Amino acid sequence: MNYVEYWNNVYQNKVKFVSNGNDADIPWDIKQPDPNLCELFNFGNKQQGKVLEIGCGSGFDSKYLASLGFDVIAIDVSEEAIQIAKKHHGTNDVTFLNEDFFYYEPSVKFDIIYDRGFLHNYKNEGKFIFEKLSHITNDCGKYIVMTGNPHQQKINTSVPSPVYISEMEYYSFDWFKIILAKEITFNVIEGYENSLGYLFVFEKKNLS
Repeated sequence: MNYVEYWNNVYQNKVKFVSNGNDADIPWDIKQPDPNLCELFNFGNKQQGKVLEIGCGSGFDSKYLASLGFDVIAIDVSEEAIQIAKKHHGTNDVTFLNEDFFYYEPSVKFDIIYDRGFLHNYKNEGKFIFEKLSHITNDCGKYIVMTGNPHQQKINTSVPSPVYISEMEYYSFDWFKIILAKEITFNVIEGYENSLGYLFVFEKKNLS
């Protein structure tokens, strides 16, 4: 099974994440904007600029960013996820696209790229991801990413894949600088145990 088939299976509820969970549960799909994202943007202060969300899932974070005034494109490799996002939110405020980030060639550059849980699934491609981000991000643009945390203890819930700060520094160094790194709670749906995460904010370096 390739990763496109895997993520379609996830959003068709064919993947079970915990031994005692409901087969239909996707633990990280909390059906609301991530509280860490809301806190980062001061719970609703109006903003401007172009935003790309990679791995948007059911689209609640993208919808929140659009509500702040951002011009938002949201992509996911799963066609099933994109259909769910469109069903929840329509298409007036956010442009939802079934695209694979690794092959996506946008016609614009972005002021912010947002990622809740994409990079840590593909961290072996970390260098490639940051290089590609640098090509589609405006000068001094930001990359906001939530990942797993290696300090998380074992729990009976699927937890985000751990990423070390040193790994993020290594992946990003040629193109971005870290301007924020903090431990957060990676929120999941009711009935599952929240886990530790990291919130990183990167700023694109001026390479000229």
